[in-house]
Amino acid sequence: DDTLQSQAMDVAIRLAQLPELSLHAMKRVLNLTATPDIHRALQLETEATVKGFMDPESTKLLSAF
Repeated sequence: DDTLQSQAMDVAIRLAQLPELSLHAMKRVLNLTATPDIHRALQLETEATVKGFMDPESTKLLSAF
């Protein structure tokens, strides 16, 4: 598809605008889902979600995303 690279760059730019803590948490959880330890991945996802909701800047930026 001729538009794939352009679309990928658009997503990358939007992800780069997210709060750094949220982005790191998301990456950590996504990386763990590729491992057999799904319980640990779910625990990290829950922790990241709670931290995200507790951080006003993250909440504001994620809402705009």
